[in-house]
Amino acid sequence: MSNEAYRNGNMNWGEMYLGFVDFLRTHLLDGTFDEEREALLGPQITKLKHYRNPDLSRDGSPLYLVSEAVIDWCVKHKSLLPYPKSHP
Repeated sequence: MSNEAYRNGNMNWGEMYLGFVDFLRTHLLDGTFDEEREALLGPQITKLKHYRNPDLSRDGSPLYLVSEAVIDWCVKHKSLLPYPKSHP
């Protein structure tokens, strides 16, 4: 998601993008992190839904904070998660 935002300003995203945001919300707010971090992440994930006007300010931006959380989540969950075909 970050790559697309920085390289193309999310020009290639459509409605399917919202499914990716929902996928992130489901897994990043699954209890892996403490309540404080989840309270911080929730609004940042919501901001990603505004994909036509991404915040590209880097450090502290929603893309930055969510990307860091994805890395931390993956370190704690060693198995890959399949993305269900039923998602857009």
